[in-house]
Amino acid sequence: PLFVKEDVLGALLVEERRPVPVDSHSKRDSIWRTREKRLEIITGISQQAAVAIQNDHLQHEMVERERLEREMQYAREIQKMFLPRRLPDLHGWDYEVLWRTARQVGGDFYDIFKLPNKRLGVIIADVADKGMPAALFMSMIRTLVRETVQQFDDPAKVLEYVNEIILPDAQKGMFVTMVYGVLCLETGEFKYANAGHNPPLILRLRSDELELLEKGGMALGVMDGYQIRDKTVLL
Repeated sequence: PLFVKEDVLGALLVEERRPVPVDSHSKRDSIWRTREKRLEIITGISQQAAVAIQNDHLQHEMVERERLEREMQYAREIQKMFLPRRLPDLHGWDYEVLWRTARQVGGDFYDIFKLPNKRLGVIIADVADKGMPAALFMSMIRTLVRETVQQFDDPAKVLEYVNEIILPDAQKGMFVTMVYGVLCLETGEFKYANAGHNPPLILRLRSDELELLEKGGMALGVMDGYQIRDKTVLL
């Protein structure tokens, strides 16, 4: 066997001709010594071959790892391009965001944008899986939502429409959970819909109480034709 430590990398097959019968004891000893010498040489060759095979495997793994690292770095730079570079200026409102992915490139994203009639749109979402596919799917979802909010005012209608659009082309196991809400800057009313995302939290400063909003229904890109409900809370 060709092995390095405990890793078996292959096998070296050696064919030996059947020895010719001999009568002399000295000749038999000579034949056995020759066979042992050959076995030592073959063993040395097998060890060298095993090391060479292992080095080749390691080289391929290193090249592939470097390629993936470059690819992930490019994807992360593209992903950042789809996140808000500047937060909207809101008179009378203070807010901040923190975005940190589980890996170098993830499917978590957010978006904040102004809407007509002194309203603010807020998106928090997470695409299933991580890495390059999730980042590309994220960019598509973000663009789709941006277009859809121009057609519908209700957050639930926006999520339902996005679900119908992405469902036919969603790959197996690729879906997105999302909270989309609309904040009225004059009244503080926050109307939102949740499609399978973690429940949003509201920390009430006056009472120091933590309020857990409803989780909502199923993720987007999973099932056709299901209805999502709007909820309203006062900030």
